[in-house]
Amino acid sequence: MDNTSSGTEECAVDRYEDIYYNAFYLTLITVIACVSIVGNVLVIIVMLRTPKLRTPSNYFFINLGFSDLMQGILYPVYNIGQMPYFELAKSMCKYMGWAHFARCHTNQL
Repeated sequence: MDNTSSGTEECAVDRYEDIYYNAFYLTLITVIACVSIVGNVLVIIVMLRTPKLRTPSNYFFINLGFSDLMQGILYPVYNIGQMPYFELAKSMCKYMGWAHFARCHTNQL
């Protein structure tokens, strides 16, 4: 008798194989990334185009907006690459090292 399986694992559905989980996860990542990118681009444009807002302390907000913009671009790339059963993830393997490095060090700008 094989003691490596408890018998309950046969009924469990791997969440990465569930099409509804993947669809929800990808939709959520896309919505969050789009809102982040649009919002931070607007912050950067408003700060740079309005002369009254070009104070030394407001350059911190421009830097923060740029850092958040980079997170909004890199976060979906990294997370989609981590999905083992997603076909696009297989083609993104060559970018995973760079995406992980950039994602971890973006907030140090």
